[in-house]
Order: sequence, then structure tokens, then C-alpha cells
Amino acid sequence: MTRPLRLPGSGDVGILAVHGFTGSPASMRPLAQALHTATGAPVRVPLLPGHGTDLDDMASSTWEQWCSAVDRTADELRSECSQIVLIGLSMGGALCLHTAANRSDTAHIGLINPAVYVDSPFAPFAGSLAGLIERVPGIENAINKPGQDELAYPQVPLRSVGELFRGVRNVRSLLWRVHAPITYFLSGSDDVVSPRSWNSVRRGVRGPMTTVPLPMSNHVATLDYDSGKIERTLTAAVRGLQGAADGA
Repeated sequence: MTRPLRLPGSGDVGILAVHGFTGSPASMRPLAQALHTATGAPVRVPLLPGHGTDLDDMASSTWEQWCSAVDRTADELRSECSQIVLIGLSMGGALCLHTAANRSDTAHIGLINPAVYVDSPFAPFAGSLAGLIERVPGIENAINKPGQDELAYPQVPLRSVGELFRGVRNVRSLLWRVHAPITYFLSGSDDVVSPRSWNSVRRGVRGPMTTVPLPMSNHVATLDYDSGKIERTLTAAVRGLQGAADGA
């Protein structure tokens, strides 16, 4: 379940879904499979460097490596289709914004509680404290629905928190370069990301943004009570792009 997911498809629209910090493709797999079944589009869910293995591997990975993994997957999809739909959960949303700021082939962005700010109290001091504190508690399974598991690390290297803090700060400086339409999914009870991420994206991007509330869900909304709402909304967005491409 932590392995990357590759679903073949056809057409001019491809889907790239990105998991969050310390997480794995398991958090995006049901959504990716639902979109593939509904649209027939090619779908990719990469495993970010340092994730899905062990904490030592996580500690040695960097923000730049995470960005490169998303960019490489986008390039792979671009060889098959002319438009890309980027979908990201938490840090995956920030990575999608980073990619969209640097690509003109982004047709739509689905942001699911994106981490544009890091609200951990350790974050601003992660660089200086990393030599004293090796690991801090993780943020696994912020899900209201019982029986769900995103297969995330129970702890996180403090150095990795510093990488995330540094990376999302860079993303905030790039928001003005994002012109693709955005669907922003906002959970009613998010234990991880505060509303200031929503405010930052809303004020920073240059394209239209629609907010879809998820009143029954916590942070990992793709595995929570409102997951069907996410699937239906993004299916409609992808089908709209497919219809426009077919009519061109």
C-alpha cells in the first residue's frame, strides 16, 4: 500500500496525486482509483523520497527531492497527455502548487487541506534544535472515520520538519505564479493545518479558486467521511477538461 501507483489510461488529461508529509500513496489510493474508474484518464501517485521506508531515510531526504519527484512524475504524464490535473493532500498540496507555479500545462489543481504553513511549534527552530532533538511525534491518521490508516510514520525527524518549513515558505512566495483553477477542499475539523493556509492560497494565487467544505472530515480527508464528495467534485472537473479537449 505504500508503493507508488500507476494506472494506465487514455486521452489528453492526466492525473497526478501527491500524498502528504510522512505519509504514503495509501492516503491517495482510493481517490486515484475512483478517478481512474470514472474518467479513464492515466493516473500517477508517486512515493516521495524518504517516505514509506524508515525514519533514517526520511531524515536524509530534502524538500528539493520531494519537488523533483513530483516534477518527474508530471513530465512522465506529459509524455502521454497535454494537460495535467494536480491533486495534493497536505504537503502534497504545497508540492502541487510549487509544480503549478513552474508549469503551463497544469489544467486544474485539487488542494486537500494543503500545508502552506507549518503550524508545529518546533518548525521555526527545527534547524537549530535538530542536533539536540532527533525526532518529534508524527501526525499520522488525523481521520475521524474509524478503521482508516494512511500508513504514515508515527514519529518524524526534526530535520525533516525543518525541510518542510523551508519548503512551504518558498511555496508562499510563488503563489502569484499559479494561474490554473483551484478546487480547495477544507475540512471542518483539521488537527494539522490551520485556516491561515486557506487564506494564504486564496489571497496569493492568480487563478479562480472554489472552496468545497468537508464538514465531517479531519485532515486526511481522502480517507474520511467526505471522501466521496472529493471524488465526485474532482471527477466533474476532469470530465469537464476531457469534454473541452474532445470538442477542440
